[in-house]
Amino acid sequence: EDNEASTGEKPWNKSSEVKIKGDKPLPPWKEKNVAKLASQIPEADVLISAPPGNMPPVPPQDENMGIKSSLANTFKGDRGGAAEDDELLAELRAISMKSATDRFNGEEDDNRPPSLGQTPAILNASDRRDDRHDPPVASKPAETKTQQNHTSGIEPKQMPVASSIGSGGMMPTPPPNAGSEITITLDDIEESLKSTNWQLRKASYLFLHDRLNNIKQSGNHPMNQLNGEVVYESLDAAIPHALKDKNAGALDAALALSILYADSCQGVCSDNASSQIMISLLKGSAFSSSRSNTLASVEELVLMLIEVAPEGSNSIDDIFHLIQEHGLKSRKPKVVLFSAKLTLKAVNTFGAGVLPISKLTSHSERLIAHSNAQVREIGIKLLAEMCRTLGSKAPLQNVIDKLKSSQQSQLDSHLDAQSIPTAPLRRLRCKMGEPISTQSPEEALAALKKSQEEEEARRLASRPAVNLFQVLPQTCYKEKMKLEKWSEKVAALDALIASGGEQPFKLCPPSSSINYTPLVRELKQLLSHTHFAVCSKALAALGMLAEGVGEQIFPNLRPLLPTLVALFKDKKVIKATASCLDKMFANVFSFEHLLDSKESLSSSLDEKKQKNALVRKNILEFLARCVKASGTYGARGELTIQYAENLSKLACDKLKDSDAATRKAATDVLLALLSYKEESVVTAAKNITSSLEATNPRAYKSLKLASTGDSKAVGSKAAGRPQSAPAKASGKTGKKESRANMMPKSSTKNTALPKPPPSSNKAEESGEEKSLPPFEDAVEALAALG
Repeated sequence: EDNEASTGEKPWNKSSEVKIKGDKPLPPWKEKNVAKLASQIPEADVLISAPPGNMPPVPPQDENMGIKSSLANTFKGDRGGAAEDDELLAELRAISMKSATDRFNGEEDDNRPPSLGQTPAILNASDRRDDRHDPPVASKPAETKTQQNHTSGIEPKQMPVASSIGSGGMMPTPPPNAGSEITITLDDIEESLKSTNWQLRKASYLFLHDRLNNIKQSGNHPMNQLNGEVVYESLDAAIPHALKDKNAGALDAALALSILYADSCQGVCSDNASSQIMISLLKGSAFSSSRSNTLASVEELVLMLIEVAPEGSNSIDDIFHLIQEHGLKSRKPKVVLFSAKLTLKAVNTFGAGVLPISKLTSHSERLIAHSNAQVREIGIKLLAEMCRTLGSKAPLQNVIDKLKSSQQSQLDSHLDAQSIPTAPLRRLRCKMGEPISTQSPEEALAALKKSQEEEEARRLASRPAVNLFQVLPQTCYKEKMKLEKWSEKVAALDALIASGGEQPFKLCPPSSSINYTPLVRELKQLLSHTHFAVCSKALAALGMLAEGVGEQIFPNLRPLLPTLVALFKDKKVIKATASCLDKMFANVFSFEHLLDSKESLSSSLDEKKQKNALVRKNILEFLARCVKASGTYGARGELTIQYAENLSKLACDKLKDSDAATRKAATDVLLALLSYKEESVVTAAKNITSSLEATNPRAYKSLKLASTGDSKAVGSKAAGRPQSAPAKASGKTGKKESRANMMPKSSTKNTALPKPPPSSNKAEESGEEKSLPPFEDAVEALAALG
């Protein structure tokens, strides 16, 4: 008070020296490194200025910060009275609430300018020490220069200072243009895209979005024909990189840019562009985001990638494959749930008919088996939509059989509620010029089979070939093959087949280091083994070589054809021989090799040379299977007109065989030719079979029915015994019973069948002729009568 009286000046208007921790001495355990810390911290001048305007004087407050005390105020003097100022308390309360709210806004608030009521602070960049964590320096206290404002009457200690000092004790480096608008140009766009500051990255994405939108609207560019280099020379590579952004605000800007890019630029139509974008979405934070607007943008981007997929590309297949591998198999539950919803959304948007149904089938299998109830429900809905598209549940019966009874009931309820496929909301751009047509269930089923075959072919093409002679020494093949016991040889052959790897087999072609001749020679010797199991395994090994190596092993397998055909006489190895020959056809042998005059099947079908009817029958059945499988696999399975004529002549000649089963097999060959998918082959077969009208009229009528469209009825009669013929008896008793049943009850002596009454018109006669069984089946029926 004496000092106040002598100077005539209020204490809170005096310029005082600001101390870091007051005048209290430091504890002994903090005095050790004071000198060292003091040398590392530079001095800095902090200039604190009050906001403009006249502010009322604020008296000093006690530790209660304006809280009223219940005790009586006994102080007498100039500073007596209530220490309350409504305006100042309201301002301090607003500042306190603002600071408490801004703590949870993260890095977005680091660059926000000071709000109203705060006093701007000008801090030197060198002064980055946090007084709350660093110990004070007693030897060199920081000096504070304060502007004198006698009208405001606010103490410097009570003035709020805007600071962005972090909890770590160091103030983070402010971003460029902090407190002002960020400006992006093409010159610095590359650095901005790679910046560690999320605001710069976000501004770069928005800059590219606006630039792309302006170029799109200014010019007449068709859909997906805009060159991305016009916008930015590295735009195609920048899109997948931008989608990996982990900041939520920057990611939203990157998604908006990517959607416009997919809608406008031609770079998205390349082979791997959609795959790279999907990988960035799945491996980044897009699919795992908790923001609804972010997930909506991701969904729109994926649907846009499907819509702009060019015709004939694998983009749509790759998209659903990546969703299955990285989305449905993710360990994050919300990623799996969003991937499931996205798959169902794509099906409802475009229709299951234009999407790869084989991929959708595998999606539904995985979803139905998931532990999450929501995911399982989506799987059932997806399966129901595919059943509607395919027309029934039969094509997906293998998936439906794995469902629980409750899930099957749930599927039936979905199908009962809606029996027709959902109408698509959007169309693929490659189908825009075509008329809108609903895909029939048959077409959808055919597309399913075709997609499965194409997928299997791609998978086989991507598989590496197996070097059999590198894998075989690691097995027991060599040791067990030397043993005499048949079971040891079977084990050795099993090891050889297992060394071929996954089926269908894919082996390395012959070369200087890969020679299949010794192996084929060893397998040929096993074909004459006394035990049928060894012979069957040797045939399976030869089939593996034929399927895995292909036409390049033809010189080794061509001499084996007569030996393999002769094995048909052994009933125990007929099935193994047929399987081996089926794998050799189209992979190693062609129709030319099977029908040539030297060591071909024609000589084995000659009844004078091959007395065994079982061999002749199985050879013709093999040829019928070759005709049906022609063009479906292998590189040598083409059926030309010349081959069709040769087969027709051979089959017509075998209709004269003494064995009924052989004649029936020859009829199957002709029926396969007459029902072939190419009209030229059918015409060639008809020209040859027309000669049967004079030589074998009953067989000609049967084949004519097949050529006029009733091929199913004729095929069923040719494939088995007619329904009117008696069943073959297993023993002598059965033969007597069958004969007794065929005898008329009125007379046992007269075994002649009663003559039918004369018909009234010729139409009935022709109808009865059509209902007669084929000639060969009639012969079998008469043979059964004895």
